[in-house]
Amino acid sequence: MTGVAIAGNAILATTSPGLLEGVRTFGSVVWGCATRGRLLRPPALVDGTFFAAGLGGTLWAFTPYGAPPQ
Repeated sequence: MTGVAIAGNAILATTSPGLLEGVRTFGSVVWGCATRGRLLRPPALVDGTFFAAGLGGTLWAFTPYGAPPQ
């Protein structure tokens, strides 16, 4: 695991092989995303949006429930 970020009752967990998972604080996985590349750093949370940076320069952004931010 490369890291976690927490917003309310949602947690974004990232792994170095490139998997992002949104998890509720009581442990159930709500959504997942395979990035097909390694993740560079732990995720960041800014204004209710999770950000994860890929090793190849890609940046992913998700709301706590897996939807793209608006």
